[in-house]
Amino acid sequence: MVREIDYLNGRIRGMMGRLMSEEQLHQLTDSANIRQWMALLRETPYSGELGGSIALKDSDALLAAIDRSTASRTHKMSRIASGPPAGALKALLAEWDLKNLLTLISGIHHRSRPVEILSSTIAGGLLAQDQLETLVHSSTLKEAADRLATWNYTYRHAFKRAIRRADSRPLVEMRLDLTRGFMDQILSTVQRSGYPLLIQYLGDRVDQMNLMTALMWRTLPTDRDPEEFFIEGPGRLTRPVYLRVMKSGDGDEIAQALPRGILKTAISKVAILFELEGRTSVFLQALDREIYLAYTRPRNIDPLDISLLLAYMLALHREGVLIKLALVRILLDVPMDTFREVVGDV
Repeated sequence: MVREIDYLNGRIRGMMGRLMSEEQLHQLTDSANIRQWMALLRETPYSGELGGSIALKDSDALLAAIDRSTASRTHKMSRIASGPPAGALKALLAEWDLKNLLTLISGIHHRSRPVEILSSTIAGGLLAQDQLETLVHSSTLKEAADRLATWNYTYRHAFKRAIRRADSRPLVEMRLDLTRGFMDQILSTVQRSGYPLLIQYLGDRVDQMNLMTALMWRTLPTDRDPEEFFIEGPGRLTRPVYLRVMKSGDGDEIAQALPRGILKTAISKVAILFELEGRTSVFLQALDREIYLAYTRPRNIDPLDISLLLAYMLALHREGVLIKLALVRILLDVPMDTFREVVGDV
């Protein structure tokens, strides 16, 4: 196992050097127009995919170029990973897919145009880019489920169960069911991975999902028992805490109900902001930030485990999200202040 992870980490170190710097990402998100956006990307590894013939107004081609770049890098890791590290990578790629499929469900439900759905997804998971592009052209969720079944996709059953009776169920129920189905399946495989860090990371993600469900429960259009949506995992947010958070009245009460750890730290930092603005999204942004920082800080990287792989996957996904969001902001002429409020500090 040590030799396999050592070889993979050696390759990832080289790939880490090709990620965009924070300064480059800030410049990109501040781009005034597509010409400036493209000029900045031409100084990065994305240049090869942008080529020289893509028209500035061809949003489909621009989005596809970003997807090709991110997907080529995760697929490169899939080719060089072997043994236990390959299993850990598959779990992270499945989590990547979950984010994309949640966007797909929402997009098809709202009858969004394919390009609108693709603007909020990032290719690079277990699903290939062409499969993702095929899925967004599905006219119904059942059609998407049938395609996943045809491809013998590993998580096809979780998707099919989540979208059952799609015409008569609230969107939020299907999203919660998909999240639970995916995470149950991912966790069942990583418990035997031999990588405690991966289990800890997924535990933090499950805690985040459970906490956001508890925080939003009173506003969700469903009459199902909230305990149905609780995801059993290796994290610290237990079922009693989950139920206690549901009954909490303000940010301080929520923070006090949580055990010590990433969740409590994140919620405590934005409790006052929540009281002032009343946006539950401030909690989601805070949780994303704390989890990202916890697993990407250089001092937390161990050359003998999968921490470098995890840090790279998180950084690459964030980079792709920011690049696409910056493009969409320009295309839709979204004011910078509004953009920063919605995006938070991704």
